[in-house]
Amino acid sequence: MGISDKLSLVAHSYELDPGDSLVMFTDGCIGEGGDSEVILGAGLSERAGASATDMADAVITVAASLDQSHPDDIAVLVARIVN
Repeated sequence: MGISDKLSLVAHSYELDPGDSLVMFTDGCIGEGGDSEVILGAGLSERAGASATDMADAVITVAASLDQSHPDDIAVLVARIVN
């Protein structure tokens, strides 16, 4: 998976409410050295409350629009909290 032995992990806890989504993606979705908040933030915020499929499609759409001179695999996982 390309994980370095110098990796430093920090645990965080978040509470998600019904309608919230947890969106996880690989670096291939934002490009080499990309800032995920800048690249994906507005597009995902606009889709707040959307289905998991719509959220994943938004990430894939952004990934497809980026400079493809350094192509990378992409993976997206969206977990949506329902009632």
